[in-house]
Amino acid sequence: MIMSQKLFSERNCLAPDSSAQAGVMDEKLRNSLWNTILSRLFGKVGANQYGEISQDYHIFINLQRNFFKLPMDELEKHLGSRREWYKDVFFAMEWWQVYDLFEFVARRMIPFDAQEWERDTNLVLEAERTPYRLVAGSVVPCADDASFESLRDVVRLLDAQQGMDLPAAACSELKSALAALALRPEADLKALFASCSKSVELICSYVSSAPVDGDSPEGVQLLTRVLNDADVCRPEWLRMAALQAFVYAPLSEPADVEDAPALVGLASIVIGSLLRHSARLGRIELALPQALRPSVPDPWGERHLVSGSRD
Repeated sequence: MIMSQKLFSERNCLAPDSSAQAGVMDEKLRNSLWNTILSRLFGKVGANQYGEISQDYHIFINLQRNFFKLPMDELEKHLGSRREWYKDVFFAMEWWQVYDLFEFVARRMIPFDAQEWERDTNLVLEAERTPYRLVAGSVVPCADDASFESLRDVVRLLDAQQGMDLPAAACSELKSALAALALRPEADLKALFASCSKSVELICSYVSSAPVDGDSPEGVQLLTRVLNDADVCRPEWLRMAALQAFVYAPLSEPADVEDAPALVGLASIVIGSLLRHSARLGRIELALPQALRPSVPDPWGERHLVSGSRD
């Protein structure tokens, strides 16, 4: 994802603190998020000459049925006329309801559209100096932009290892950590730490071709050996941080919820280092994420009709 370039006031810490957007949503942020909805949802709606929307744009049906919980017999097929209703509702939402909406849409889009939705949303969240980012279908606090980018890239990298049990399980654990992080300020820090640790252990097992169980002395020794390998866990500061977090102090989950994003970011950076350097050394075969392709253009909705027929 291309991150927006910071302006002079931001580079020199003259702009308002980003914490001002934590727990609130100012007019500029709300307007920018609404513009994302216009371009990524209403900008993609197509209907045939019978006024029926295509299944490719089923997201509005999901919103009607499962998010707003409205009667389905009141669904308007011409969504352009429904835009003002959505706008009125959107601008009356609480700030947290807006993030609920963006998560809901991200989880129900096809992969390519979800990636575009996530990209445009995060460009807005960064530009408006919020402490949140949308990743893997969850709006979560991020420690910093570097940690967020690493987390996003590692989730996609793990998803690309199709058919590989350990990477798939590690990806699941990392997403579980994200889910725990998204519960902030009531985040379950113990569960979050356990998921981060387990994801690192699983990848250590994968790159070493040996079972790593952090609960056994033998597993701890192997975990230490893998994380202490300067060829696969680089640079040195990362190796020391990984050992401290996942070996030397395995029972010391974050003492404060403010430390949780940094731990998730550290786990993702460690996993990325282990995978990429192990692949470079020929120890594992690593499939790279494939560029997602957009769905086949169907501006009139003729391919998959949601309801009705042409007779």
